[in-house]
Amino acid sequence: MNGSPALPDADDPRTQLERMTPALLAWAHMRLPGRPTADAEDLTQEILCRAVTRLETFTGGNLAAWVFTIGKHVLLEHLRRQRKIGRTRHADGHSSAYDAMAEVAAQMTTLTRRVAKNDDLRGLLHLLDELDQVDRDLAILCGMEGQTCGAAAIQLGMTEDAVSKRWQRLRQKLAARAAWLRE
Repeated sequence: MNGSPALPDADDPRTQLERMTPALLAWAHMRLPGRPTADAEDLTQEILCRAVTRLETFTGGNLAAWVFTIGKHVLLEHLRRQRKIGRTRHADGHSSAYDAMAEVAAQMTTLTRRVAKNDDLRGLLHLLDELDQVDRDLAILCGMEGQTCGAAAIQLGMTEDAVSKRWQRLRQKLAARAAWLRE
């Protein structure tokens, strides 16, 4: 051993979660339109906390699809909670959902805040905000959630060919801003 720190394992689920955080933050931003950036950051943190605490249940396959499935459930809970009782905030700025996972929450908060400060991500979020609704939906379905053009076509009520062509053009437009679209 040479005493130097070990490099992170690219196949390690925690490393993969860190790499997908910008896409997850953009997804949360798109799913909470017109809301403060802090809401998207809070949602992202909660999704990451749930994913990290449930990694032992991940049985392999597509980690991003698994995380976005968790994200969809957390989003629905988040929206229900906001409708029902409003948002409870503690002095430290976290929502009440973090009380049971303080250590994991602190780590995910640090990660999310670091990613949210990235100028490239802020530019991407601005670009996403300017898209029409169909392109926004395509960015979410195909770009972030990793759905096929066929699956997106069904949800959007379009032909698969039309979605495929539109997604190809949108992907080229966004690729300069989003490393997660180039992977």
